[in-house]
Amino acid sequence: MSQQDNENLLCPDCSSTLVLHSGEFVCSNCGLVVSKQYLAPVFKISQENLSTNQYKHNLALGNRMHIVDGMGSYIDFQRTPYFYDGQGIPLSSDKQALYRKLKFRYSLRLRIDRRESDYRALKSLNHVASMLQISVSIRDRAAYLYQKAVKKIDKKISNHIVLITACLFFAIREYKELAPVTIQEVTQSFKKLGHRISVKKVIKTALELRSLFINKHPEIRKSEDYLPRIISDIMSSPIIEHRLKERGFNIEDYRSLLTQKSHYILNNIDNIKRGGRNPYIFAVSTVYCADRILSKKIERKPILTQKILAKITKVAEYSIRDHYTSVLKPMIIIR
Repeated sequence: MSQQDNENLLCPDCSSTLVLHSGEFVCSNCGLVVSKQYLAPVFKISQENLSTNQYKHNLALGNRMHIVDGMGSYIDFQRTPYFYDGQGIPLSSDKQALYRKLKFRYSLRLRIDRRESDYRALKSLNHVASMLQISVSIRDRAAYLYQKAVKKIDKKISNHIVLITACLFFAIREYKELAPVTIQEVTQSFKKLGHRISVKKVIKTALELRSLFINKHPEIRKSEDYLPRIISDIMSSPIIEHRLKERGFNIEDYRSLLTQKSHYILNNIDNIKRGGRNPYIFAVSTVYCADRILSKKIERKPILTQKILAKITKVAEYSIRDHYTSVLKPMIIIR
């Protein structure tokens, strides 16, 4: 696709210009993530769901799960940015602006007619997916679960935003280490958009939705799921890069050793010893312990401190210290 073609692409939501960001087209105005090519979500589907007409319809070619599309005609073609009269002569500049405005208003009304709540919920989902930098597959999976829930819930839905947040929670848990995002981060992103929402409400709604989603529970997060994200954040820190060079470490070698040692520690600590500890905080503490083991092995000062690690990962220092002292410190002896 040429650069000129990219500039001509318009947002299907607000008709603003799309810009290329991290391999995806993103609206410069509303932040809507528009993929160049539809990528079907990768997840396990039961044979019963695969055979239903509803599921086939939802994954039909051209049906965009994350956008409310209306039925009916458009002014000219769907994404036409330039208009001509009946003789093929371009309209004047003032008429171009007029018809572009009319086209946007008319198309928007068609899409959201009688589905205003779905439109707001899916629009918020697109914003949050962009803010959290999660893949379009996870976003589309959440949109599919949301539309499935809306169709199956008999009673009136009191809060569509809480519902779609719970669906995103399910989708993120299904992708495990491919989506190392916490429920607190998801909820906080929706709050930044001005929605009144809480973690307690989201979890309560998710538990109520279990029967709709093949009687399944949300996948329980493990600390292993967060390791790639935590180590990536650590290695991207200028402070860590400076400390590694100061102590004569090769950056990639350190990344590899830190990853291996962190996995080794977690493999030797079962769920009973971990108890009900927060898996993200426990993973951060595990990386801290892994660095201590590596420094002792090569007889050099540790790269990570509790203060630096707390700043990078946004975890309280006392939480790292508590997890390390009560559970992980014996691992230095039995390494």
